[in-house]
Amino acid sequence: LLATEDGSDGQIIIVTDRTPFYAESGGQVGDTGWIENKSACFLVSDTQTVIDGIHVHIGRYEKGSMSAGDTVTLRTNVDERNLTRQNHSATHLLHTALRTTLGDHVKQRGSLVGPHRLRFDFSHFGPLTAEEIAGIEAWVNQHIVLNETVQTNVMPKEEAISAGAVAFFGDKYG
Repeated sequence: LLATEDGSDGQIIIVTDRTPFYAESGGQVGDTGWIENKSACFLVSDTQTVIDGIHVHIGRYEKGSMSAGDTVTLRTNVDERNLTRQNHSATHLLHTALRTTLGDHVKQRGSLVGPHRLRFDFSHFGPLTAEEIAGIEAWVNQHIVLNETVQTNVMPKEEAISAGAVAFFGDKYG
C-alpha cells in the first residue's frame, strides 16, 4: 500500500504499486473488489486512472484501516468483471451487426459497458425500422449462441488494422 487519502464524498482512495484492477477506460467501467490485509478489508467500488499508469481504487473500509507501507492483497470481483467482459464482447457484436445490416458508414460514437448493461452510441442516417432492429437482434443472438472463444492479441495499431481490426478512435488508443 503506497498511500490513502480521504475523498471529498467520504470515500477513500487507495493507491498501490501494482494492481490486477482494470481502470475505467473507453466507456468500460472500472473493476470492483477488495483490498485486504490481516486486520482490514477495503471494498473497492470503482477503479480510475488519474495519471498514466497510476490506478486509484475508490471505496470504503468494511473493517479496520490500512496505512501507507502496508502489504495488502487485491482481489477483483470476478463475477462483475466477467459480466462486464461479456457486455464488452456484446458491443463488438452489436457494432458488427449494425455495419452488416445498415452499411459500412455506421461507426461507434460512444459506449458505456458495465456488468449489468451496455449502451452503444452510433452514427446512422436515420432511425432504425422495426425490421432493421429485428435483423440486428437476430444477427447478434446467432453469434452469441456460437459461444466462440474470445482471443486478445496486443499489437501495433497498423498491424491490427492489417489483420482486420476496425478502428474509429483516431489516436485515442494505442
